[in-house]
Amino acid sequence: MVSVMTGPVLLNNDPFFIYQLNGISIQIPCAFWKVIYYEGVNGLTCVGFMMSHKKLLLKAKTVVFDINEVEPFRMPSKDELFMDFEKAGTFQVNVDMVKKICGLGFKTKGVHFPYRDEEALEIVYKRIEVFNLSSDETLLKKDQPLNFELQGLIP
Repeated sequence: MVSVMTGPVLLNNDPFFIYQLNGISIQIPCAFWKVIYYEGVNGLTCVGFMMSHKKLLLKAKTVVFDINEVEPFRMPSKDELFMDFEKAGTFQVNVDMVKKICGLGFKTKGVHFPYRDEEALEIVYKRIEVFNLSSDETLLKKDQPLNFELQGLIP
């Protein structure tokens, strides 16, 4: 049995999609996390990963960091919307770091965590190229309410 959970890392300094949607400038997350539970030789085992596609989005000119560069909406061509992600760096991280970054809880009792590296958050963000070099703001958007609700989850 394998269970995979994944989601974006939402940062205040995430870049903006190049076009407004319904008159609104939309930020695009560059970093993502993944937590995988599986039955290993030591019982239930859990590992975490983070990755970024910031360089790919910037190279494809899909995002900008200056909100003033966001253009009114126009229908992009399929070449502008869908690109080949030939190489995106994925790095293993401590699951506790994913918990800290996203404010999520993961089952820990009776779980084996083989990867225990305690790197600083800033080092991981730099390694996966999350930072906008013109800004040192790296606060998570924890103060903004989410506009969705998860249902049917069993604790």
